[in-house]
Amino acid sequence: MPDVVPLFARQPIFDRSYEVVAYELLFRHSSTNAAEITDGDMATAQVLLKVFGENQIQEVIGNHKAFVNYTRKLVCTPPPLPSKQLVVELLEDIPFDNEVAAGLKKLRHAGYEIALDDFELTAKTQPLLAYADIIKVDVLAHSREGLAAIVEHLRPYNKILLAEKVEDHQTMQFCLELGFKLFQGYFLCKPQIVQGISVSESKQAIIKLISVLNDPEVEFDTIVKTIATDPSLSYKILRLVNSSAIGLPRHVESLNQAVTLLGLSAIKNWASYLLMANSSDKPRELCVISMSRAKFCEQLATKINGRALADAGFTVGLLYNLDAFLDMPMAELMERLRLAENLSDAIIHQRGLLGDILQNVLYFERAQWHQVNWKLFAQHSIDEEQLTAIYSNSIQWATETVSSQV
Repeated sequence: MPDVVPLFARQPIFDRSYEVVAYELLFRHSSTNAAEITDGDMATAQVLLKVFGENQIQEVIGNHKAFVNYTRKLVCTPPPLPSKQLVVELLEDIPFDNEVAAGLKKLRHAGYEIALDDFELTAKTQPLLAYADIIKVDVLAHSREGLAAIVEHLRPYNKILLAEKVEDHQTMQFCLELGFKLFQGYFLCKPQIVQGISVSESKQAIIKLISVLNDPEVEFDTIVKTIATDPSLSYKILRLVNSSAIGLPRHVESLNQAVTLLGLSAIKNWASYLLMANSSDKPRELCVISMSRAKFCEQLATKINGRALADAGFTVGLLYNLDAFLDMPMAELMERLRLAENLSDAIIHQRGLLGDILQNVLYFERAQWHQVNWKLFAQHSIDEEQLTAIYSNSIQWATETVSSQV
């Protein structure tokens, strides 16, 4: 069988302190060689062996664990993968029988953790609990009353409960109160808006600074003076530009030097990121997500339209989650920031070329590959293998960049 090129996306899994403890890896096989693939389970195994066997897993998840969906065949005849970082996630449509029981028993004996995906407690599924460490519950599929009942029914089994598809902070809070230990979903990228609370002075100052930084008419001296008004920001900019994440050939000692070497657009983006990241009480993972998205957009913009669009691509990807950092409606933020029209249109409505790039990046991140506009990328000779490489590199770069600020 020819080598299989995987399309993959990762979704963070958090504990009760909002710290990332694992990532679920979602993937499918590239359509580039789909005609040659006759066994989907074998293709999945080959992808897993490639990612784990070639040590690419460190670039994708670092030292965290990876949740991976297993089909019936993979449970019964598992590929020889290291158990230390892999959590076997049993798909909900796999019927339980003696063969599956034997496979799960061998996996547990080999040291793998086992999670039950979209679990519903019935007479048929109850035997699975003897093999499971983690139970994933789809919170979107149940009312709050139903969810509370499920937790109560599962409590005697003493398993780790994971709430998946947590889409907002209100649901997250409810799941915390119910006693869930792990959480998965896009709630972190949503603003937590409390009605009747005025915008704090510190947030107003951040918005004002980002507005100045992203003014299309702003001049060199104004940028330097804006950054210089905040000693903490000045220090962090210099620390960042001298880090390995930037990779400048020489040590930078002044803001003037930094702006000159990096360029006006790049320094505006870095300053905007630092204002967001260091003036917020949000979890570190939100910074990683935003920076990874910014880099992904930047790299795609470069391939599609050259360096002329690269910095704008980075800005759009970076500011897409500004509302989550500042807990304010995006429309209000865009009005205050007075960004160039093509940037605000891309961020709010996903319109224009930048908007198309951002929308496709969002689809890719969420493993919604059937919605990706593959024709757009094909027109610019970007294939699925390149997209996967850009995504993986963006994750690695974002992780290193955020870590350099700790």
